[in-house]
Amino acid sequence: MNIVVVSDSGPLISLSRIGRADLFPALFTKVVIPSSVHAEVIGQAQARPGLELREAAWLQVMPDPASIDQLKAFGAGERSAIALAQTLSAKLIIDDQKARTAAEQLGVSCAGTLNVIGQAKSLGLITQVKPILDELIGNSFRISPKVVAKILSSFGE
Repeated sequence: MNIVVVSDSGPLISLSRIGRADLFPALFTKVVIPSSVHAEVIGQAQARPGLELREAAWLQVMPDPASIDQLKAFGAGERSAIALAQTLSAKLIIDDQKARTAAEQLGVSCAGTLNVIGQAKSLGLITQVKPILDELIGNSFRISPKVVAKILSSFGE
């Protein structure tokens, strides 16, 4: 299956911080990021997550697309990731809820870090969701206890 997605910086950084960026190439053929996201994630990185992703063959950097007027309220990375996903007709991996809503209003299909983890669990790439959620939370990933309970319940954990 040839699955290409566009990613914003948040999911790449979150999963890289806990050493699970490997879920991206396991689930997707190619992850495309605009130049502005590359600068946010990798840029002049001296440590994780940038160094881990600098040589990733599954990560493709593309020029930032033309800006979309409706996205002026967002940062350069979010604006470019949304516009690139729209241009490529690709699913967007993004965590920011306001940016996700704006993307969906533009017809862009979205998923987030938690969807990546859920898909990995469903495909048997990971055996448990809870340890990964615990690590994410321990590394400044913001999620409500109510959402954590719902996710764990949905996977029988």
